[in-house]
Amino acid sequence: MKILIIGENNSNSLERIYKNNFLKLKCKKVNIISLFKPKNYFLKKFLNFQEKFFYIFYCLIQNFFLNKKLIKDEQYYDLVIVFNGYDFNTETIKNIKK
Repeated sequence: MKILIIGENNSNSLERIYKNNFLKLKCKKVNIISLFKPKNYFLKKFLNFQEKFFYIFYCLIQNFFLNKKLIKDEQYYDLVIVFNGYDFNTETIKNIKK
């Protein structure tokens, strides 16, 4: 079974725990596509401000980078698990479905 997890990719995140457990259950392939979280301090502060006050702008950035990653990853998955997908638009959901 091939599984795709969309969410955070931190070392102690729930998504990483799911991935490790699926691999222990002998799943064929488990990928994590992480949401856009910049490492630059100023960019991170800017996006936190945008997320709080300009939610639509923040959603556009998230959807743009996620669509770019989904198009680049041209594999088919049996199961897709999405964590915190409340800011996805219809185009992103269609790309996930493909």
